[in-house]
Order: sequence, then C-alpha cells, then structure tokens
Amino acid sequence: AANGVVAYADGGDIYVADPVTGNATAIVVGATKDSRPVFSPDGSKIAFERIAPMSSDLGGRDLFVAGSDGSDVTKVTTEPIRLTPSDVGDPYQFSPDGRWLVTTASSGDEGPGILIAATDGSGVRRLEIAGLGDRVTSITEATFRPPDGKEILFVGSDGDARNGGPGLYAVDPTSGVARTIIETGPDVGLDLA
Repeated sequence: AANGVVAYADGGDIYVADPVTGNATAIVVGATKDSRPVFSPDGSKIAFERIAPMSSDLGGRDLFVAGSDGSDVTKVTTEPIRLTPSDVGDPYQFSPDGRWLVTTASSGDEGPGILIAATDGSGVRRLEIAGLGDRVTSITEATFRPPDGKEILFVGSDGDARNGGPGLYAVDPTSGVARTIIETGPDVGLDLA
C-alpha cells in the first residue's frame, strides 16, 4: 500500500507492520475471527473478512472496511457471503479510488457471481452480466482494471471443456455489459498474474 506498511492476520486479529523495523501494531482486535486484510491502493483503508456469527451458511463471511489505523470499522456486506476460491490473489479488491470492493462470491440462494460493495457500508449489489450468452456460467478472479477501474476483469468459463477453456473478460460495473478479452482452447489453462 502507499502507506508503506504491510497488513497481516494473527490469532483472529489484524495487524500492520513496518517492513523495515518489523514493529507491529494490532489495529482490529476482539473476540471475532478476522482474516485476509487487503489495503486500498492509497493505503488509507483496509478490507478484511470476519467469520459471520450465527451464519446459517457454512463458510459464511462478512466483509469489513476500516481506516488503516483500525478506526471506523464498517461492515460492508449486508448478509454473509461465501467467497469463491482465488487462484491468483486476494479474494476481494478495492477500486482505484477506494470507494468500492469487488469480489466473486455466493450469497443467500444465489450461486457465485460478482458482488460490488460500497466501502462506506451503504450497500452491496450483484452485477448482472450481459453479452456473453451461455459461454460463461462460472466466474472467478474479479478485480478492477487499472488504472481507473472503469471495468472489472474476471475469469469466466462454462465448466464444459468441450466448449473451450476459460476466458478473460471485462465488464462495465454500471451497465453490466461484458466484452471478451481472450478465450482459450479446451487444452489451454489460463493463469493471471
């Protein structure tokens, strides 16, 4: 992050540490189990997940955002979510301006999809994707496209190798209209860096 410190979780609490001195400070502590802290691009905020208490969904998590010093802890999801496993990085990402979090997750009875949550806690919405037909039924690895975040990149597949391999797509977070960046063949893997 732009603030120069690193964040980590230990024993269910969130810490920040100076990578030069190794001095660490607990910023979010308590009886809850918090994990996977992710900084906003400017380093002013940190997102993390908390095991949802009394969650009827196995593996349910709530997403929270706090100031980089642990102040103003705000719940940004409205109900527990089940995060889609990520192969390349953090399971949720800030928009370049720090106003939004994007993740691929399931909530309620809905299957995995792209969720966008306001970092001020004012709401979360599922992004309905148009323009890809039945070519994409599985979505992972959602992230805002640098440098301005005007699109969300994601890996999509229909789960049937006979129809080709996974593809990389971009979607407008306002309209939901998607475009194909690349689609691979049935014997080609797709790794993002």
